[in-house]
Amino acid sequence: MHPLKIYIKENRINIGNFCKLLGISRQSLHNIINYKFYPRRTLAKKIEIITNNKITVIDLLYPENIKNDEVENASQKNN
Repeated sequence: MHPLKIYIKENRINIGNFCKLLGISRQSLHNIINYKFYPRRTLAKKIEIITNNKITVIDLLYPENIKNDEVENASQKNN
């Protein structure tokens, strides 16, 4: 699961307000958290600032690292 999706869920963030803070549409946010596209660096930095560094630019621009970690963690749990 995308770290931004987890952050939004755990912090009970209103999607509409979050999108307004970022200056993006709900569809753009949906596309980011569903790995349909990567945000630009400026948007990634804005997300990092708004989330108080809980979601980093690296998390957003290189999500394959997160996916690989999830796969490794799942395989370790199964062993």
